[in-house]
Amino acid sequence: MKSLVQFEKQDESLNLEPGMFENIFNNGNPYKAANQTVLTKRFYTHQSAGFITKWKRLTFFPSAGFVFRLQHLNTRLTTSPEVLNPPDTGYFNNNQIFIIRPYIKTGLEYKYKSLVLKAELPLSLHVQQSDDKHHSEFSAESNKLLVEPKGSLHYQFKGFWQAGTTLALIQRQVEPDELYYGYILTHYNLLIRNQLPNAQTNGRTFSLRLSYRNPITSLFQSITYANSYLRQPYLLSTMLYPDGRTEVFPVDMPVLTTSHSVQYNGSYICQGPGLR
Repeated sequence: MKSLVQFEKQDESLNLEPGMFENIFNNGNPYKAANQTVLTKRFYTHQSAGFITKWKRLTFFPSAGFVFRLQHLNTRLTTSPEVLNPPDTGYFNNNQIFIIRPYIKTGLEYKYKSLVLKAELPLSLHVQQSDDKHHSEFSAESNKLLVEPKGSLHYQFKGFWQAGTTLALIQRQVEPDELYYGYILTHYNLLIRNQLPNAQTNGRTFSLRLSYRNPITSLFQSITYANSYLRQPYLLSTMLYPDGRTEVFPVDMPVLTTSHSVQYNGSYICQGPGLR
């Protein structure tokens, strides 16, 4: 049985003197100062339990659990003294995101001499609710069934050689930290709004590994080839306004990303005189 509980609170304040973005708030006239407060609260818990049982050459390791996350973001931008166009709710955030994900995971391992086959089948229900008191048009609720199977093969050759391969499917949700709908000062001259939907990214990963591990000569080497494919349902577009604002929004255009990599690792442990 495993249990993880985390709570995090961040209280930040950003003061700008003189005030920035005078074209937005003061019709282009300079003003004294701007202040932004950001309060973030996160509660996260992951509870799980499982067991292992063997039958002949098979090993079963099922488990079940749940993930719960509650996050609150509160931001407010004010100016001093009063300006001609004071910040309205478009520059505030009062966003709460609730996520619960119960899951079950079935695992199976088969061993025969130098061959090991392993398969995992996690099933989870991702329930997410987001609500913002200042931007109710972006409030949303989603329920998604996620299936992320994974399989691997490992073989031990004679003479210290080993080979293995892994294939896995991926289903990812947008991180809650990326979801906010009112403008936020992320830098003294960067005022940004991130209007991303709660969308899902699908993909797969594949890897192939060949290694040589000789404890007698203290020589260890491995080479790994990895390939990944991801499909994001939208393209991120950035709009820069003449008054200095920046807005990130999705465009209904799928983005396909493929990557390939090869990595080599090697080590040799030198033994001094008299050491065996």
